[in-house]
Amino acid sequence: MKISIKYGFLIILLYSLSHVVVHFTIGHESGVGKSIMLLNYPIYALAILLGVVERRKAQLGHITYKEAFGTGFSMMVFAALIISVYQYIYLKFFNHHLVSVLYNEQSSNDAFENLMKELKKTPGGNTILELAGRILAAALISLIIGAFIKREISSSATNIKE
Repeated sequence: MKISIKYGFLIILLYSLSHVVVHFTIGHESGVGKSIMLLNYPIYALAILLGVVERRKAQLGHITYKEAFGTGFSMMVFAALIISVYQYIYLKFFNHHLVSVLYNEQSSNDAFENLMKELKKTPGGNTILELAGRILAAALISLIIGAFIKREISSSATNIKE
């Protein structure tokens, strides 16, 4: 199985477990529930790190920055798409009142801010915004991890092979 898909499924599994725990114990409406769901981002980072390190080992200890970023980003985008489908189904069919409870905020004079608030009030809009946030987080986490994990073949090693 491809490393990106393997660790993408790990991210999906961990997200689903944390979601179920929050749903059945604390509830999403509380500030504690929101805080626990924010802990998913360090879990994403750890899974990306493990996946990139495994790919580097598979390539005999060498990985370029581009490969490290691509591996981390692809696994998180895969997971983000599946999680978004899960989230949409959950908000649309199982807990449709959650969207209105979480985002019942006052309107402001800023048109963009009002648009974001309105999008968050629908399951589809909320899912799209969450997907965009996860993809942005994937890019940022992968950029940072790629910088630390890269280990390119030295130029002296390539000269010896030639």
